[in-house]
Amino acid sequence: MEDKRYGLEQVAQRLGRVHPRRRLNDWLQRLDDAQASLVRCVKLGARRQRLVWQNLAERLRRVRPELILKQRHESFVQAKRHLDEQVRRQVETRRNVFSALEARLRLLGPEQVLARGYSITTDAVTGQVLREAREAKSGQRLKTRLKAGEVFSQVEESPG
Repeated sequence: MEDKRYGLEQVAQRLGRVHPRRRLNDWLQRLDDAQASLVRCVKLGARRQRLVWQNLAERLRRVRPELILKQRHESFVQAKRHLDEQVRRQVETRRNVFSALEARLRLLGPEQVLARGYSITTDAVTGQVLREAREAKSGQRLKTRLKAGEVFSQVEESPG
């Protein structure tokens, strides 16, 4: 009898382990454990993420982007002012050089030569400038340009 009772207890224990209610309770316990673990992980992840964001915000406050932006803007304004000044000086320098060259060119121009009492004589037909007397031919019509006006003439005798 003792033997049978022992066997019955063994069967009852096995039946308790495999009984559907027992198995359901085990699964429900595992589900509760998994849910609790998930909640802990979410809270921990949120806490870590909050720390990361706080760290980034603190770093951003230390960097002070508005100050850096203001400094760079001031540097830009100074560089622009400096560049404008250099351009103004270059234009002024070029204008002075141009004025000096213009004055020199005016002094060397034919109008200035004529103003000093000289004249320019050309062939009246072709307009070619005569530089030497021997270039003139008898009967050739000439045009002589003076400071004020022109004189037409004809060669009577060729010097050659």
